[in-house]
Amino acid sequence: MTIIKTINRLFPSKILNYQIFHLFDNLPKNINTNDYIFIAIEKNERRREFCYFTMEELIIVYKNSTTIDRNLYEIIVATNPVKAYIDFEYYIDNNLDIQNHYIGSNCCLKLFHYLLNFTHHTHYQNENHIDLALEEFLVLQASNAQKISYHFIHANPTILFENNITLGIFIKTFIHFLLQTMIQHKCASFNIDFKIHKTTIDDLILLISPYITVLRRHCNECYLFNNRINIAEIAHLSVLNRQNKWTLAIDINVYSRNQQFRLFDCAKHGKTNVLLQSTHHPFSKKSDCSYFQTLEKSVISHIKTISYLQLLSFNTNQDQFSFTESGTSALTTKNKIEVLNSINDHLKYYCIFQNKFTPINKSNSLTTISICKNNHNNFEHETAAKFIPFIENIIKSDAHHQGYIYTCIPGKYNKNLLFFNIGGNYRYCPKKGSHHRNNSIAILLDTNKLIYTIRCKDSECNNNILNWISIQ
Repeated sequence: MTIIKTINRLFPSKILNYQIFHLFDNLPKNINTNDYIFIAIEKNERRREFCYFTMEELIIVYKNSTTIDRNLYEIIVATNPVKAYIDFEYYIDNNLDIQNHYIGSNCCLKLFHYLLNFTHHTHYQNENHIDLALEEFLVLQASNAQKISYHFIHANPTILFENNITLGIFIKTFIHFLLQTMIQHKCASFNIDFKIHKTTIDDLILLISPYITVLRRHCNECYLFNNRINIAEIAHLSVLNRQNKWTLAIDINVYSRNQQFRLFDCAKHGKTNVLLQSTHHPFSKKSDCSYFQTLEKSVISHIKTISYLQLLSFNTNQDQFSFTESGTSALTTKNKIEVLNSINDHLKYYCIFQNKFTPINKSNSLTTISICKNNHNNFEHETAAKFIPFIENIIKSDAHHQGYIYTCIPGKYNKNLLFFNIGGNYRYCPKKGSHHRNNSIAILLDTNKLIYTIRCKDSECNNNILNWISIQ
């Protein structure tokens, strides 16, 4: 029995939506989204359907389904507080010089345990940093012979983030700091001229890439954070992608609106590498955690039992982070303020991010579609000009995936069709339910029937059947 049939049998009144924005449009009024887990269900041909569950309902689904049938993803709603999460992956054949594939994962654990505890430099000097990190981090693994793949989830967190957009800015700022520090450090094996100035993460990767092998082999004694971690370890966070271009093993593109993250003990459709706990990185040795407790802790937006924790928020007017105290959370310590001030300073003086930060609230967190009545004069085609505002409303609705119209072509056989080819970073795929990394999309619009569809140009997505939506 497929997972769709299982859900229909268990919850016959639950509505499964074919488009993610329909899921949010169909929510009951006055619903508290913090009380629910929003789920994407991967179907055949990479299509997905969308619904929401309570944690209790999700556990029932798990009890009545097999691992291979569970092609489930958590939709991380951008208005909800979240635990920290990191997606770490790279292809083995493109990185054959990495002899020990645990160096990068151990590096991640130590770094983010340090960061998310705002650790003072005198703390934990004589402790095992990996064991300390594993008291807080749940490590899920879906690696196979071709790919190293981990999810790091701050399952026993010390702090929450107001939403995953704020988390993403925080993670990117810290990664930028790490790369810049690696470039600035000097030793017998590494000494390059670098004038500090504002840069992007891509700028720093390009600058450091010729020296990655040197850093990995010779900078084992170049320590940061009071001997917690060395430059050689940090250099393992830079890897070659499938095109043999240098990038990060940490995917910084997983912090967007309605991001979909595979759930614990689930498989991708048609795949057998299930996302399970890492045996090399066992979670919380000091306490036994049952299967369903692990499931609860792995859900990034499930914070019902830990909502008392401090919340880290981001002020888009001032471009800086701050702590929000809850009634029962611990007071912000002087050390936390000092560390956060350092992060804010680095963001202000050294970071360039491609997308402007915009505040997240209930009104702009979901993709809303409406027709603007103002005409647009960039296209000679008079009919097309009437629909430009509508198209731009779609492709500019997500501040982290901004697109633009680079061509508009009338249909050759059906004169009522307009083909809007989209450039930039807007690559939303309805079948995937999120944005592709590289492939572009086209928006097809029927000016007679007033319907539209998004056609993904990814070769793996089957676009023989298109789902048309009314624009009225």
